Amino acid sequence: MPRDHGESSKQASEKAKKDQVAIRAALKDDDGELIVSSDDSKSSSSPFSSPTSQPHSPPKKKKRGSAKINFIPHVDGKRLNVRFNERGQPVGKTSNRLVSFIGCLVRQMVPIMLSTWHKVDDECRERLRVCMKQQFKIADCHMKMVLMLMGRLW
Repeated sequence: MPRDHGESSKQASEKAKKDQVAIRAALKDDDGELIVSSDDSKSSSSPFSSPTSQPHSPPKKKKRGSAKINFIPHVDGKRLNVRFNERGQPVGKTSNRLVSFIGCLVRQMVPIMLSTWHKVDDECRERLRVCMKQQFKIADCHMKMVLMLMGRLW
């Protein structure tokens, strides 16, 4: 019995056309000319046929930007509660937010010119402590651990 390939063959040919269009679009340089031409393509020129064509520069690599915090300081007094274990380490649901916040905060507020965390002055540490207290409920007994964490994440 003959098999009916009508619908799937049509879909396959449409997909092949879309793939060819995508490949051609990917291979175009800044001037709109195709870099590599094929027998059935309608390219206007090839880099091998034109001695005056400019050398193609490699595409720029996407780079990751710096981490950003989406936190807004709580003006109504509601702060995130952070739990600590017996070793003084943050645990629970808010611990990841705390660590992310600390890392971003330290990278933004501490000067990069300092060689070690020990050279950060007390004024800068106090500003960091105030920012932490605005965002999270942290007891004073746990602030030493938070400052140590800041030094590690810086």
